Amino acid sequence: SAPSRAAVIINGTKKGLTPLNLKDLNTSKTYTIEVIKSGHLRWKKKIKLNPNETLRLETSLQKRQAVAVNTQEQERTTSQVIEETREKTQSGSCTGQGAKLSVMPVGVANCEVLLSGTSLGVAPFFKMNAPTGQCKLEVNCPDGAKYTKSLVLNTGDYQKIIIRQPEWQN
Repeated sequence: SAPSRAAVIINGTKKGLTPLNLKDLNTSKTYTIEVIKSGHLRWKKKIKLNPNETLRLETSLQKRQAVAVNTQEQERTTSQVIEETREKTQSGSCTGQGAKLSVMPVGVANCEVLLSGTSLGVAPFFKMNAPTGQCKLEVNCPDGAKYTKSLVLNTGDYQKIIIRQPEWQN
């Protein structure tokens, strides 16, 4: 993969880092292959190997992009933006913009982070642009460890989430 040293996960189990050569896959099974690297979007594909087949997979992971503020949003007054953010937070949505989030799992790497179902990429990451409102944080790791938490993010907020061993749900 490009970049190299991305984690390769097959059927939910981390198999190593790219470039990776695997020879022990059963040809009668279907596999879900994922390639993840911090700061990049996840690549995922289902494959089924045929007998005596050699399969070479190559991918270029896309860099995760910062959330851009559109021109109309910039033209609004500060009070309008604050009022809209307040309404969104009260209504339970997680669709605004303007917050920052750091997620740091301790002792676990390459965990996917979802905010109300939308992937923010792979943790650990620092000061990532995040939506505002009432959000559900989900962290899913290759070893099966999971973490969930409800967050309220307002415009200008910065939240740092450090996940230690006792907080993981399996």
